[in-house]
Amino acid sequence: MSSNPSTDTTSTKNQVSETIGRGLLANCAKNGDDANSKLAQKTLEQANKVGVAAAYEQMAKDCFKHPENGRQLSYSEMRALYG
Repeated sequence: MSSNPSTDTTSTKNQVSETIGRGLLANCAKNGDDANSKLAQKTLEQANKVGVAAAYEQMAKDCFKHPENGRQLSYSEMRALYG
């Protein structure tokens, strides 16, 4: 009786997602406008601590806060700032 090799690719997919996520953040931090660069840099620093997935979750929350005064932004305000 032979055993089939594992076809679980979850860890490989996670590694690829981490690599792509870090690359996108680094590119935006380098080439984005001021608001996007700062948010990407903050997210990249957080990704180094907690991983890309958790950092993206925090970024989604942070992008709805004004970067200078922390005021809650509406969707249209957020799009105007980061779009």
